[in-house]
Amino acid sequence: MKLTFPHMGNIYIAAKVVFDRLGVEYVMPEPRSRAALEKALEVAPETICLPFKTILGNFIEGLDNGADTIIFGGGHGRCRLSYFGDLLRETLEGMGYRFHFLFMDFNRLDPRQIAETFAPLVEGTDALRIVRALAEGCHTIFSVDRLYARSCRVRCRELHRGDADAVMRTFEHAVLHAQDAGRILAELRAAHRALRAVPLDPEARPLRVMLVGEIFTACEPFINLEIERKLGQMGVDVYNTLGVSAWVRDHFFGSVFPFLVHGQPKVAAGAYAHTDDFGGLGVESIGNAALARQNGMDGVIQIYPLTCMPEIVAEAAMPYVQQREGVPVMTLVVDEQTGEAGFMTRLEAFTDMLAMRREQPLLRTG
Repeated sequence: MKLTFPHMGNIYIAAKVVFDRLGVEYVMPEPRSRAALEKALEVAPETICLPFKTILGNFIEGLDNGADTIIFGGGHGRCRLSYFGDLLRETLEGMGYRFHFLFMDFNRLDPRQIAETFAPLVEGTDALRIVRALAEGCHTIFSVDRLYARSCRVRCRELHRGDADAVMRTFEHAVLHAQDAGRILAELRAAHRALRAVPLDPEARPLRVMLVGEIFTACEPFINLEIERKLGQMGVDVYNTLGVSAWVRDHFFGSVFPFLVHGQPKVAAGAYAHTDDFGGLGVESIGNAALARQNGMDGVIQIYPLTCMPEIVAEAAMPYVQQREGVPVMTLVVDEQTGEAGFMTRLEAFTDMLAMRREQPLLRTG
């Protein structure tokens, strides 16, 4: 079996570690490929969200390059992710592709289900080797998210513009072309050391902005037009609440150890949404925005793909959050037609407004 899988932010790094350790043959789609997206746009429903189209493009590219097995996950919630699996399979089969489809149900993500999903890939593999590979993959997810968070802290404070970006470009190129898990982990440690060595401006007082919204869009630079890098280059410290590690902590480890789940955002959202779930991470978007001011944020950016129902509902609550909590909120909606120039203009206008509010406190009450 030759596996392929979709991109979502930096999850491919952990996936490479796990599959390399297990000896699973795989085809990794090209990251941030406009050509793959264009192929998906030819067959995808026009009004479906950009994450679906991006994932479909990844699978088309993987199958075209020799993969015969797809691994994907979904759930049973109100978000359309709940039927992505069926729709992706039907679309690809309608295009004439033949493949094995391995599906993980995120609503009951636990060690047993993961073992059942991976069973066809690791038949005959020693159980201890499987456990070690999965443990190393989890470690990689958390370490990579810490690296990207550290790059946000450094980028807005670096003495020499571009140092953090240079470190991250070197890291991403190295792990993309690394042929074994040991090399990937070594590059990860080297990138952490390189970021710690970047000279910082001791007088820097960057604006602090929280990123909330739909998880795929917030994690995937190809979809969000590299919003973390753009804001960092403007001197903004970005706090992305939607890393893959946070999702793993709450939905995988949290199913075994409930005390690990960060329930504070849902509690905070209760003042604005009289339910604990209306699909996706919409409730968490409201709750994190409500907590932003007390967490030291100057502003909040909500980002989601066009037609995303949970985040449309969350957006309706944002004016009330802004008024009651005194924190500015800007919403960005993206699709395959989103232009770079207009996107940059909105980011620049928002950060200029936040800077003026910081310099003129009376504006905060206006």
